[in-house]
Amino acid sequence: MKRFLTLLVLIILAGSLLAQNDNLNQRSIKQKKYLQKIPYKIIDEHLIVVPVTINGKTYNFLFDTGSSFTISDKLFKELNLPIIDQKGVMDAEGSINEMRFILLPLLQLQKITFINTLGFVNHEEIYDSVNLFECFEIDGTIGSNMFRNSVVQIDEQNKHIIITDDFKKIATKKKHYQALEMELTKIGYPILSWVGINKGEQQSSDTKLLFDTGDPSLYTMRLYAYDWFNENMDIVEIIAESEGSYAWGIHGLFEKERHIILNIPEFRICGKTFYNIVIPTTNSQISRIGSGLLKYGRVTLDYKKKRFFYEPYDDINTDELSERPLAISPTWQNDKLIVGIIWDKSLEAQINLGDEILSIDSINIENISLCDYMKLDVFKKSVSDIKTLELRDIKTGEVKKIEIKRL
Repeated sequence: MKRFLTLLVLIILAGSLLAQNDNLNQRSIKQKKYLQKIPYKIIDEHLIVVPVTINGKTYNFLFDTGSSFTISDKLFKELNLPIIDQKGVMDAEGSINEMRFILLPLLQLQKITFINTLGFVNHEEIYDSVNLFECFEIDGTIGSNMFRNSVVQIDEQNKHIIITDDFKKIATKKKHYQALEMELTKIGYPILSWVGINKGEQQSSDTKLLFDTGDPSLYTMRLYAYDWFNENMDIVEIIAESEGSYAWGIHGLFEKERHIILNIPEFRICGKTFYNIVIPTTNSQISRIGSGLLKYGRVTLDYKKKRFFYEPYDDINTDELSERPLAISPTWQNDKLIVGIIWDKSLEAQINLGDEILSIDSINIENISLCDYMKLDVFKKSVSDIKTLELRDIKTGEVKKIEIKRL
């Protein structure tokens, strides 16, 4: 994982949304034959942002395979679009809330023209009066429901996405491709058939995984799969287990839940094996492959023929996949950064869930906004293995300094 403690995990993204609305698949690309290369930039280490043209004006949209087409509330008002429906939508952790559905007449991705794209409007304020689309100057999300009849290739080394009507237009004859079967949900999200979870001679698999570029991890295992492995095979190692919350869905902060950090000895996808990767679990009903995979190879999603391809880059260092997280995970509540999860049980005598984090390595964050906090590097991986926190005790109000390390 690039950033285990990120506050952006499933904040402004639909993540593994399960909207009960088949009409999201009503998509139309004007061109019958197309091959378009679209440059992109990365924000917050893992979010893919592409330029989109609407009514002659360019906007920044997230490219998120685990989401449907979405526009910000600000853009919704600017375009003066009618609301065509309002339905309950479920986020990655099962929270359901009403969302406004809209139909966008025309959208351009370079020379590809989308006509009458159905999607929904992001909440004006997701949590604590913060519009996270505005934090990163994002106007919407390009989602998988727009590509059911297309082939999409994401190339992180060259920072571009290729969208075409035919896989043969991007396949090289000299390249050997090992494909995974890929299902599409009713609203078009790509579900991979399986990945290998191995330990020496023991071989098993996790099945039906969402490929979600809105998730920064390489792999996130659903708790149901972990419980099965734990009961039936000695194949995964628990690094830490705790209860708490450190992420949002599209409807706000997740409730306090069970979380586990695991070490997977061998993780195999499309013939490529990654060794000793450290991963989180999710309370979602489905495991996820995230944008962390893109750093190590080119991904092709053949929505048209329901196939997934992964081509590893040459000579890529994967050591960071074995890096363990820090002893706590922060979260945001009532306009404050607080302790959301305590992974290291030895710290429970010194730290409480809900303690306010006042400073990190002498960087004062007591009055910082959530948007400004998320742009800091203070909790990113590969910054340091030890951090000094100044906390305000939630029970006594006492200010205390605590040193935390990686697990």
